[in-house]
Amino acid sequence: MENAIIQQWRLYKLMGFYTIFSNNKEKLKSSNIIRKTYTTILRIMFALDPIIPYNATIKLYYYISFGVIPDFENPRDFNEKIQWLKAFYRNPLIIKCADKYSVREYVGESGYENILTPLYAVYNSSDDINFAELPNRFAMKAVHGCGTNLICFDKKDINETNVRKQFSKWMKKRIGNISGEKHYNFIKPRIIVEENLASENNKLPLDYKIYCFNGEPRCICVFADRGEAVLGTTRAILVFDWSNIDYCKKEYKTDPKRFEKPSTLTKMYEVAKKLSSPFPFVRVDLYAVSDQVIFGELTFTPAGGRGKAYNEECSKQFSDWLELPPKSKDLNWKHYNTRC
Repeated sequence: MENAIIQQWRLYKLMGFYTIFSNNKEKLKSSNIIRKTYTTILRIMFALDPIIPYNATIKLYYYISFGVIPDFENPRDFNEKIQWLKAFYRNPLIIKCADKYSVREYVGESGYENILTPLYAVYNSSDDINFAELPNRFAMKAVHGCGTNLICFDKKDINETNVRKQFSKWMKKRIGNISGEKHYNFIKPRIIVEENLASENNKLPLDYKIYCFNGEPRCICVFADRGEAVLGTTRAILVFDWSNIDYCKKEYKTDPKRFEKPSTLTKMYEVAKKLSSPFPFVRVDLYAVSDQVIFGELTFTPAGGRGKAYNEECSKQFSDWLELPPKSKDLNWKHYNTRC
């Protein structure tokens, strides 16, 4: 199998992919046409797996971002290890837990039903959305991807037709054929509506992203002011004594003193440790609202394994913390999907 991948990779080199992308790095950053072109190429290649070897496409995906080929025999940093997990690790529980609806069952079975956000509705299509039955404020999400959310602060301010059109597009989206996160492709597309966790002045709560390696919560990345122009992409990384570790690149970090130690920190650690126990790596996203821990989601391949907000020291430390499991014998996600 490895020989076939090497042969296919040599074919890509002969086709000139390396030369094209190396000579156009700046254009890739500035040109929507070029960006859409290589995104389309990758989407086709991922969709053609196994005709085009999946591992070879992951290597090209990584090369376009970082200009180096990932070393799957000896992964050097955290992003490479995420790519390795995408390529060689299969666990049916990942499909269930990446699903924003089915994960609720996993959280409940783990003994934490009390941290789940109240659920208002579940729809199988955008045509099923019944706005009349929904409260004035809510959070609507497509369950099978990321960035497919609507936070509604006042129902009278939304255009129902436009919302249906947007969710109709999102329901057709297949993340696995964009970023190689194939487990998303086996989640049944649905729409869930949950409680809006924002305060009465529409301020969203702090987002505590707990990085867990082989069942051990190691650090917390705190996001705040998301969606605001200045601080929308800034964050701070802290450990569980609430001391800061300088792991963020300058353009992404904010002053950690902004964030007070939450009263729920011990509970957050407990929840993250329990929920992460079956996995080599998972990021457990939690909120603290009125001194209560609230579950957000589980993320297995943050940024698709192309995270650029963290410095080299962070990437090396994350890599050291992550002990890779044995390669799965069967690499076809379809065989792990209970809905097939």
